[in-house]
Amino acid sequence: MAGTPSQRKLILNDMQKLTNDKLSIRKDGTLIIVALGTENKGKSLTSGTGLIRSINSKGVNDKTVTISIGESGSGNYMDDGFVSESMNGIGSDAIVNYDLDSNPLIPTKDPVTGNVSDETRPNEIGLGHELIHADRSMKGKSVDYNKVEAFTYRNKHGDIITVNAKTDELETVGLKGKGKYTENKLKKEQGLKEREHTNGKNFIVFIYYYN
Repeated sequence: MAGTPSQRKLILNDMQKLTNDKLSIRKDGTLIIVALGTENKGKSLTSGTGLIRSINSKGVNDKTVTISIGESGSGNYMDDGFVSESMNGIGSDAIVNYDLDSNPLIPTKDPVTGNVSDETRPNEIGLGHELIHADRSMKGKSVDYNKVEAFTYRNKHGDIITVNAKTDELETVGLKGKGKYTENKLKKEQGLKEREHTNGKNFIVFIYYYN
């Protein structure tokens, strides 16, 4: 983790909410797992625990992710060190910018109707989303960031909406593929409603109305 000791502690506190393992930080900012399965005992955080263990693995060829608190308004995002290697199985180091003030409206699925409306999400889920991107990049499993495909959902009125969404985002959220760690897996084990589309920019949107 980068930044001041107080900034590192803020990051640590939100990461701790995602896992059953007890986390700590060395003086150099390195994240360490100090005890297994001792935290958040009221929740079974299988995906979050696995995700944190995965990005914290220390094998010979394992890559690293550096997390830093960004300026207010900068948003949450992940950058690759080597974009091509993040997609070809080699893997790349990654940087995560974590904006504590970022509070985007997330397209969220009503578990009863299946319709989607905008809701906010806890900060730790936003951080978890970027850590999933980082884990995919570190493992060389990201998808070409320019690749898009059609994705269909129902808005809050029940109208069918089709958007062109980035495939890598769909997989990170858990709307496509069989990713080991996804945002929706993190949300489910936290007792939160699922995200239903990626909310990216420059979508082509088709709306079908039914009387």
